[in-house]
Amino acid sequence: MKIEAISRPAVGALNTLLAWDPKGLGAAVLVFLAWIVSRFLGNLVAQLLRGVGFDGLPVQLGLAQGPQSVGGRTLSDLAGVVATALILLFALIEAMEVIGLTQLAAFGDRLVTFAVNVIIAGAIVGVGLWIGAYIQGLLQEGLERAGSRNSRLIGLVGRYAVVVFAFAMALQQVGFGESIVVTAFTLLFGAACLAVALAFGLGARETAGRAVQRFLEGDGPQGPR
Repeated sequence: MKIEAISRPAVGALNTLLAWDPKGLGAAVLVFLAWIVSRFLGNLVAQLLRGVGFDGLPVQLGLAQGPQSVGGRTLSDLAGVVATALILLFALIEAMEVIGLTQLAAFGDRLVTFAVNVIIAGAIVGVGLWIGAYIQGLLQEGLERAGSRNSRLIGLVGRYAVVVFAFAMALQQVGFGESIVVTAFTLLFGAACLAVALAFGLGARETAGRAVQRFLEGDGPQGPR
């Protein structure tokens, strides 16, 4: 009886191991192939981004004075590392599905979804920073031509309004709710109205005064005679 009590669990464990072994071998092969492919694609992503000038993006956005690096890696290299990690993570999730670790696989799925949303949110912020810088330059140039003395201030208001809206959209992307985007849109609209009011109330009041004077002197729209 004692021998049977000891041998039965051992036989069950051995049968489980033998049943799992082919699946485990397949999962190991899958992860190994994914490691090779991920390294190749990661290097390819880094080279492509470096070729299109991705490393100079912080300078173009006005966030830095020169090329940035983290731990000796450029932004393109970091993007390649992220691509490699995501591919390996996908492979590990599939491997866990193969060997029956469904709970870990489900957790991995949620982790990948969150990571992808974070990457998309980062892209949204980057685009928002670029658009904000473009809007600032557009407003400053137009207001300087109109004779405004506060063109830089108004340009900054427009720029950071766009940036706030971009950050709100990024937060929604990672699951922080739609109310943030609604609030940010309200702030963006209010900032746009403020920029227009500042343009005519502070910086361009002389230009606006001349336009009103011309209208009063008869150069404005004429009614039917």
